[in-house]
Amino acid sequence: MPIGRHESDYMGSLRSKLPVFLDSLTKSSGVRLAIYNADTDVYEEDRLGMLNVSAEVVLERDKFVLQELIGRRIPTVVLLSGGYSRDSYKLVAKMATYVLETWG
Repeated sequence: MPIGRHESDYMGSLRSKLPVFLDSLTKSSGVRLAIYNADTDVYEEDRLGMLNVSAEVVLERDKFVLQELIGRRIPTVVLLSGGYSRDSYKLVAKMATYVLETWG
């Protein structure tokens, strides 16, 4: 994605491509494990990522990805990487809170 691209483009691409990709995998073979790399370097305050995604949309992304995976009954491991802002831990905490509140 080009530097500084708007978050609506980011989420639009994800919403249009991830379901198609996951459907192609689940139809062709049994998926035994998904590893979701839930980085936060897309965050607008990240000095290295250079994208323009708000904290709210980072959480929206995480929710969407997890719902797509779990809705297809794909076992999922979430890994953290990237994220070079002072708020990265807050973004991760929001996603962890969502997971605990939703799937407990």
